[in-house]
Amino acid sequence: MKLKHSQALTAVATTLTLALIGSATIVLSQQSASESQSPTGEVDPSGLEAPGVARDPAGQPIAFSHAHHAGQYQIECEFCHSYARRGPVAGIPSVERCVGCHQSILTDQPEIQKLLEYWENEEPIPWLRIHNLPDYVRFTHK
Repeated sequence: MKLKHSQALTAVATTLTLALIGSATIVLSQQSASESQSPTGEVDPSGLEAPGVARDPAGQPIAFSHAHHAGQYQIECEFCHSYARRGPVAGIPSVERCVGCHQSILTDQPEIQKLLEYWENEEPIPWLRIHNLPDYVRFTHK
């Protein structure tokens, strides 16, 4: 009986967490959309502008797309994010993890050449944070 009770509590906690995240996202999105006007008076239609958060993919050191990797090619999260199911934080893949594939795949592409340059120089990729969730918020990948 305790196992079922524990599973029920976990399900309730997960549901509440997702509901809170959803509510916060809606509120921040609405607030952002009303506050993020350009000098020409245009409103950002995405509603994604938030203080201290990089939203422009062009600001990233390498143009990376989850839609391309996880969507089009259906690469599992855990392939790159080794802690996605094992820990509370998925983590950022190392340069070596990316190079594991891209040392021989699409090496003629400019963005892959940037990746290989970081690898050759033994430097981490200086990714910009694109979200800013409180420390207690976790994405469970369930």
